[in-house]
This record gives sequence, C-alpha cells and structure tokens, in this order.
Amino acid sequence: MPSLKQQHIGLAVLAGALFISTCVMLGGVSSQLQFGGDNNCLLYVENYHKPDPNAGGYVFDAYSPSCLATLNIGGIGLSLMFLAIGVRYYYYHKQVTMSQQLIQLLAICASVWTFISFVIAAVLSAGLNQTCHEFEKSGYSCADVFRSGFSVNSKPGGPKSLAGASSGVGAAWAISIFWGLYCAYEWYAFRTQSQQWWSSL
Repeated sequence: MPSLKQQHIGLAVLAGALFISTCVMLGGVSSQLQFGGDNNCLLYVENYHKPDPNAGGYVFDAYSPSCLATLNIGGIGLSLMFLAIGVRYYYYHKQVTMSQQLIQLLAICASVWTFISFVIAAVLSAGLNQTCHEFEKSGYSCADVFRSGFSVNSKPGGPKSLAGASSGVGAAWAISIFWGLYCAYEWYAFRTQSQQWWSSL
C-alpha cells in the first residue's frame, strides 16, 4: 500500500489533471458552443433549414440550457474537488487521523459528483451529435458549418471550431473518469479505516 505521503502526492496530481480538464471543457463550451450576445447554445440544435429556397443562409432553433448548466456545474465541481483535497491536506499536515465519518462523507460526495460528471459528459456528447446530424442535413459537413460561423439578427459572428467543441466534450469525459478515481480512493480509504477500527476492538 502506498505511504500517506505518496497518496497525497497522487491526489495533488489528480487535482491538477482535473483542473486542466475542467479548463479545457469550460473553454470549449464557452468559446466554441456558444454564440451571440445572449450566449445561445449550439447543443441540441433543431430545425436547420433555409427559410427561403433562394436565401443564402440557414436558420435553426437553439434554445438548449445545456451550455450554461455545464459551465455552472463544471465550476462547482472543480471547487468541490479542491475543497475535498484541501480537507485531506489539512489533516495530513496537522498529522491528525481523519474520522471514519468524515471519510465516508467525502466518499459519498465523490460518488454523487462522479454521477453528475458522467451525466454532463453524456449530455454534451448527445447534444453535439444531434447538432452535427442536424447541420449535415444541408449537405455540408458539421465542421464546415461551424467554420462558417453563426449570426443572430443578421449580426455575423466569428467562425467556430468543431475540433475545439469536441475537445471540450472529451475533457468532460476525462473529468468523469478523474472523479471516479477520486471516488474509488475515498471508498478504499473508508474501507481501510473501518478495518483498522474493527481490529482495534
């Protein structure tokens, strides 16, 4: 079994990986999956069509709240991870053993957030897949439609990157994996603490 110092080094590495992944996800969603002054979301796009056969551009419906929800939940998740690891480092530097109840609380919180992270990753994946499927009905590739940019009320916007958006989605899956690893660590720590408690009886 790794020493306590090695465990905390591993947690620091995990927190760093989660931080990087969260930055990539938030950046991909905010910069590549939102457009317009109201930050319209490019997930779950519907009704992509030309309003007039002779019109030069396409219109579509984009009313999904998924982008905003992802940005908010991503920020909360990152704060929770640093808070949880901060608690562990506090006890480590104070050289005080964490109580069984506190470890169990951290494990339960990690389990809940692992599930939430998985749901967010699934929502992003499904939303981007639906959007690309809708765009490709025009005969153009999804990447080309993103590259052409999007406008609101005839105000043109800059080009978007499908690769950047996909990176954000991939980072969301990485976040769910990192939370899963942290969750497994906390339940392992709880199991070890429980065994030590029973052995002391």
